[in-house]
Amino acid sequence: MAESKSAQQVREITDKLEQGIKELFESEKFKEYLTTMSKFYNYSFNNTLLIAMQKPDATLIAGYTSWQRNFDRHVMKGEKGIKILAPAPYKAQEEREKIDPATQKPVLDADGKPVTETVEVMRPAFKVVSVFDVSQTDGKELPDIAVDELTGSVENYAAFFEALKQESPVPISFEDIPGGAKGYFSHAENRIAIQEGMSEIQTIKTAIHEIAHAKLHAIDPTEKIAPEERKDRHTKEVEAESVAYTVCQRYGIETSDYSFGYIAGWSSDKDTKELKGSLETIRSTAAEMIESIDSKLKVLLAEKDKEQINTQAWDKEIAVESEGKGFIEVHETDDGFDYTIYDSDMKLIDGGVIEDAETTAYKVAMTLCEENGFEKPSIVFNYEAFQEQVAAANEVKPSFLEVPVYRETANYAYEAGELDMYRASRDANMACKEAIETAISDNFSNNHLSTEAAVTSVFDQFSPERVQYVLANTIQHKDHDGRIHQSLKDWAKEIEVCPEDANFFIVDKVNPGLVSLFVIEVNRQVEEMAREAEELLPVYDRETEILYDVLADLEMKDIELSFDADGLVATDGQNTWHGAELYKFIIDEAQVFWNASTPQALEEALSSDFRELAEHNGVSFPEKPPEKEAPKHRLTPEEKKIKDAVMDTLKAQIAYSNDGMRATYKASEQSHKIMAQNKVKIEGNTVTQNGEPMFAIHRRHSAKKTQGCYRELTPTLEYIKKEKAQETKHEKPSIREQLKAAKAQSEKKAPTQEKKPKSKEMEI
Repeated sequence: MAESKSAQQVREITDKLEQGIKELFESEKFKEYLTTMSKFYNYSFNNTLLIAMQKPDATLIAGYTSWQRNFDRHVMKGEKGIKILAPAPYKAQEEREKIDPATQKPVLDADGKPVTETVEVMRPAFKVVSVFDVSQTDGKELPDIAVDELTGSVENYAAFFEALKQESPVPISFEDIPGGAKGYFSHAENRIAIQEGMSEIQTIKTAIHEIAHAKLHAIDPTEKIAPEERKDRHTKEVEAESVAYTVCQRYGIETSDYSFGYIAGWSSDKDTKELKGSLETIRSTAAEMIESIDSKLKVLLAEKDKEQINTQAWDKEIAVESEGKGFIEVHETDDGFDYTIYDSDMKLIDGGVIEDAETTAYKVAMTLCEENGFEKPSIVFNYEAFQEQVAAANEVKPSFLEVPVYRETANYAYEAGELDMYRASRDANMACKEAIETAISDNFSNNHLSTEAAVTSVFDQFSPERVQYVLANTIQHKDHDGRIHQSLKDWAKEIEVCPEDANFFIVDKVNPGLVSLFVIEVNRQVEEMAREAEELLPVYDRETEILYDVLADLEMKDIELSFDADGLVATDGQNTWHGAELYKFIIDEAQVFWNASTPQALEEALSSDFRELAEHNGVSFPEKPPEKEAPKHRLTPEEKKIKDAVMDTLKAQIAYSNDGMRATYKASEQSHKIMAQNKVKIEGNTVTQNGEPMFAIHRRHSAKKTQGCYRELTPTLEYIKKEKAQETKHEKPSIREQLKAAKAQSEKKAPTQEKKPKSKEMEI
């Protein structure tokens, strides 16, 4: 059977590729280059980030001795090493529930309890090592073979790229890729990412390269392949770039200089073993892609021509796309046009209204594209299908936010029939831990952590309760770490964490100092949420709550509060008070009840919330005279001795908190003895004696920008010991009681005596 014209073209192109690579291999310069480059190691994504943070201009990285041994170069004097993480795993024993391989359920013993077994697991661990860039070394020159980035434009670029997106088996998106890579295919996320801002030729070539990876090298977990049959990374890269070169050649896009050097750099020997072994795969894949792209491009170009002829179809509704930026949708309304802006994943970003009935949806869309930096926008051809995709993308899906925090053990959950709740909460805890680590890493740059953005991104996925639960568990496990402030350790102890599985959700992949900053921001936002929730309550709910508390303090439990057309009303069955008169009445009652004859005493008796409500209702409190500053307490010799002992102990605690086991300052035994004899304790920011406050601790901190952490300085102690004020109840009846007594007295009527006429006998 004769080859098709397309297949013949592909064969001619691949023959040209093979010859070009062969000629490049035969050059002595490339042999030297390949030998040298083989001695360099590839670094992980995380280490690539660490290198970029410390030395953004780094190109070739190796260890101190490696530069001497492999490259005949030495690290120059005074050069600072780049810190990266090297794997240092270790073995450990772990108790796990035994799982039945057939049912994938826990094996139960005769009592119905899960059977456990001890298994050996490999714990991941890392150590810090130093590496150096070639710019930090001196010595023998390294061979160079430059592969310059492709430049230039592509005819019908937008339609061509759209055809590639349709051809790709996975989604394609644009992003800023760290490390200098032009694109990648992610097996885990099942997507292709392309570096934004590249030329049209480089973008098209990279997209085809990554599509080839997705078609040829995607991992099927169900497919069983022997290790020796799996393709190595060299072969995969050679195949992907060869397909990219062949497809680009078919459409008149020249990539020879780039592709030949790229493929040669990945080949292991000069006879192009990988290329020859994969030629049939390359040819069939390229031919298949060309045929599919041809058919898709034909349709897209026809649609483009059709839309260019008749733009009136977009007068009322239109959706446009800008590569890497997202989408803009516009549709007509009675007053003009509504618009909505979406990101590249069709998630809603912004929207609004354009009140101009004389314009068109197309003009509005183009204007919005210019204002929002949407370059080279293209029309989304199927408006209805676009709307369906938007609805699907913005559909609210179940998440960890809906999973309640389960605080009991697995045994308890098993006996209570709540194993599903236990497992769901356990999985959510571990996911939350990973999300916190990712958020801190993603929002840390230039020795600064954007705490608000980091916390917000985690709160979008998990409830504040779970986030605090995971963080409290982390700090409890790091109680010995001096980089975590003591106040945070005290906070963590107040949250009860179930010890089971607790080791699995410890935030341990980021610096503890950054974790501390993250915890502070979490607690701040939680407090703010609580305040906002309180403010959202109706005013009358808050008002009645405060008033009932005050009435209870005054033992006026017979008064009922309600609302009528005039607002708040109070009644005791006989008397009624409205608004301001109620507050005046309560203040009068308080003065009698507490014997509060002075403004100071009245202010102490009634809460600040009540005073705020009273002033809001036009009722002012009696002004109090300016307070005379109390004479400063003169410490007794005994109190001075206690203060010195406390300060000595605090300095030791601060030294340990700042420097950990390296701390040199220690408290004296005499200080511990004095505090014990006098029953003195340090509780948070208060020094107590016999449980009563004695000194207030005013702490100070300073931040070193180079270290990005806070260090506690020597505090000050303020004497606050006071005699307890004795509460005095009223000694005379309240005004309300006096009014009731007067009313009752007035109702008593004296008995009337009838006048008797004088008897006649008396008259005589």
